[in-house]
Amino acid sequence: MSEISGFKDHLKRMYILESLIYSEGGRTPSEIAEISIYSVPEIKETCKNLLEEDVVGRSNNNKYHSTDRTRLEIDDDIFERIKNSYETYLEKFGEADMFSAKEGGSEITSYPLKSSIATEPEGMYANYFTNVSLGIEENHFLTKKNTLPAITDLSLRNLERFPILLIKLLWVQVSDENKEYWRFTYIVFTDLYESPGSELRLTQMVIEFLFNLALCPESQIPRPQSNQSINSNRHHILNILSNSKHLATFVAYPALESYIKHRCKDDIEMDGTVKNNNTVRNFSPYNDRDYYQKGNRCSSLRDLLIHFENEVADDNLKEQLVQMRKEIGKLAEYPESKIYGLIYQWRNSASHEASPDVKYGIILNMICMLIWNELNNQQNE
Repeated sequence: MSEISGFKDHLKRMYILESLIYSEGGRTPSEIAEISIYSVPEIKETCKNLLEEDVVGRSNNNKYHSTDRTRLEIDDDIFERIKNSYETYLEKFGEADMFSAKEGGSEITSYPLKSSIATEPEGMYANYFTNVSLGIEENHFLTKKNTLPAITDLSLRNLERFPILLIKLLWVQVSDENKEYWRFTYIVFTDLYESPGSELRLTQMVIEFLFNLALCPESQIPRPQSNQSINSNRHHILNILSNSKHLATFVAYPALESYIKHRCKDDIEMDGTVKNNNTVRNFSPYNDRDYYQKGNRCSSLRDLLIHFENEVADDNLKEQLVQMRKEIGKLAEYPESKIYGLIYQWRNSASHEASPDVKYGIILNMICMLIWNELNNQQNE
């Protein structure tokens, strides 16, 4: 089968699946053909194949109908389309050679925010690359008018794993794609924790503050004037707003740590105290035991993340976290198996960095994935 022929068959397959998803009571091959460009024999053959694959069902009146597998198939197709679109965008951005610089005599990658992560000094270019536009975004971003779905139209499953793809865009910029996804997640998060218990109030507050800082339109905020009183209310407010991304870097790590502790509440108290022996691994090089003991305090973000992925996350989330680590590894040019250790290092070095970079966006994307996972779990229950 040629590549073109295979693609045409794929389009036909996806058309049939979508027509069944949006039908009440199912449709016969003839009914599907009436609203499509395909013939009845073509529809029959494809429906037969889909039935054999258990992707659709069929009732006694010869009507085909959607199943749980139908939705998954459509989700995977949409996810793959977005992935391919983002990868094409990165290729075009690299070919445009918009960004060129040298550090220590060697050429730096043409992707500006990747350079801020993978080179020293960290963050040196980050402030100048937000909402960069070459005119190629129109065909490849969900926030533009094209054939891609809007972010708010994505399924819960795709919203949960969407951060894996958004990491790709952080090679270049903190784009409208990231910001629109963060806005949507923020709305959902505030609804999810509309009336949190007292033990979650601080976690909610810190995460909401991170969203506020990340979504603050820094470029539209006037810098404090040199002739302005340094003790005026306006001076203090503008100083905070104009440094929102720097503040986001400091807030991101405690926000992630607090949320991970919340999700690991069967094993760890919110203050980090381990509840039982032999449950949480201690990966410190100075540790003489494999596990934290009951009553010990786990203050390592690395150990918390490893415990969450291996012992708490459901199977789907585990796979997504693996994929997330792979993408962060490509961005940071670091082994994917050591990404949680890298995040631990980032946190410890945050106070020594002269300017903010894209790390807060990476951490916020991880938090968003966990928020949508929690919402999905609640919906399933």
